[in-house]
Amino acid sequence: MAFNVNFWTFSKKEKSTAQPAGQATVYNCVANGDLDLLAPRVRLNVALNTTNKPTVYNYAQIPAFGRYYHVTAWTVRDGLWEAQLEVDPWASWKSGIGSYSTYVYRSSNTFNGDVIDSLYPAKAKKFTTTTAITSPWLTGTVPVIGVVSGDDVRYYSMGSLALQDFLGKLFSDDYAAALLGVLNISSYPEAKIAVNPLQYVVTTHRVPLSPQLGNTQLSSLQVGGVTIGTSHVFREIIYEGQTSVRHTIAKANYPVHPQAASRGSWLNVADMEYKLHIPPFGMVDIPSGIMWDADSIGYEIRCDVRTGDAHMDVIAVSGGSDIIISRIQGNLAIPFPLTHVYSLASSPVYSYQSDSVLGNIGQLVEDVTTTLGGKNAIGNAVMKRANRLSMSGTVGSSVSYEGPCYLEASWHEFVDDDNSENGRPLCEIKTIANIPGYVQCCSDALSIACTTEELNDIKAGMESGFYYE
Repeated sequence: MAFNVNFWTFSKKEKSTAQPAGQATVYNCVANGDLDLLAPRVRLNVALNTTNKPTVYNYAQIPAFGRYYHVTAWTVRDGLWEAQLEVDPWASWKSGIGSYSTYVYRSSNTFNGDVIDSLYPAKAKKFTTTTAITSPWLTGTVPVIGVVSGDDVRYYSMGSLALQDFLGKLFSDDYAAALLGVLNISSYPEAKIAVNPLQYVVTTHRVPLSPQLGNTQLSSLQVGGVTIGTSHVFREIIYEGQTSVRHTIAKANYPVHPQAASRGSWLNVADMEYKLHIPPFGMVDIPSGIMWDADSIGYEIRCDVRTGDAHMDVIAVSGGSDIIISRIQGNLAIPFPLTHVYSLASSPVYSYQSDSVLGNIGQLVEDVTTTLGGKNAIGNAVMKRANRLSMSGTVGSSVSYEGPCYLEASWHEFVDDDNSENGRPLCEIKTIANIPGYVQCCSDALSIACTTEELNDIKAGMESGFYYE
């Protein structure tokens, strides 16, 4: 049996559909005896002593058989060169493979960045970065004063001047006289010791948020049934629900894995760790999956400024709706004390002091000089031996609010990948010819008009990965 065989010197990858494109060397060949279609042995009409040695060729095509072959061995038989061939099903059936539409696991031509690539390990070193975010707190603090007014407690927000003015009036002889009524404190100064104006001040603290205030500026308030006028205006705190503050971070501003742009966005979910730091609520973990599924993440703080009780919700916003990731309770009040010192031992008779932790209130002192004598001498002498102290509020600190607010992100660096040889995850249905390069796919539905042996070889190669070239 005689037929033409095309020969090339051709390099190609294993399991590759590449076909030689250069000019072939054509030999007229014969096959004597039995002929194996997939592994034929063909004899060339080339003698051993010729200068045109065919051993430089490693690849062949037999057009009559419609197949490409690898040359596996060259021998000389009866003075003529003989080639042992083995079918290359990938090049032989390239057209059928290329038209096959199937589910592609990995591809070097395109990939789906949302699919986790578990082929490559991460390095041990961990990296961390922080992104500054808007702080919920004011640069200063707002004083909150709660006073007994009749049968109710009312809450006021005062500036430092208004607060000093209020305390000066509260600790004055005029207020003591108005509160004592019929007693003449000029004649009986020791009676002032019975006056404790701080018993009507139930709350003295500061908050780092702006409370909701009434529209009207006030210049007087009632304390223990007595109206006090002030030279500086202030406002009443209106409580119609919690004071709230909110901030969100859009997905476009998230810290991202530095390899995500080239390797896939899956790194932002599978490897990244996120923490939100809002003092004094501390560090809050945010699951990366929730972060990247939402449109934005952030926080919302709600506070009852009358007590300072508050909670912070860490939220994810998706489709306009809030998803609460975590809720942390806390108290935002920074207490400061007001003190009322009673002393008849020396002048001044009274020393009234208000002390703010933040140093904005100062000390209020009012002197009243009285002369005690006559039948009251014994009682006065006893009273001179001791001072009496009354206090409202406690000492607090603003240190817990110090420090920046930020979103912390940490990650690992992954080892280099080899996309051209291993591809990246795709997990989509594709036609093979449209995604040349490395392909790993499902081959269950492959149907080609070839032998069963060739089909099985192709299917196995598709499952483990091949090259469409």
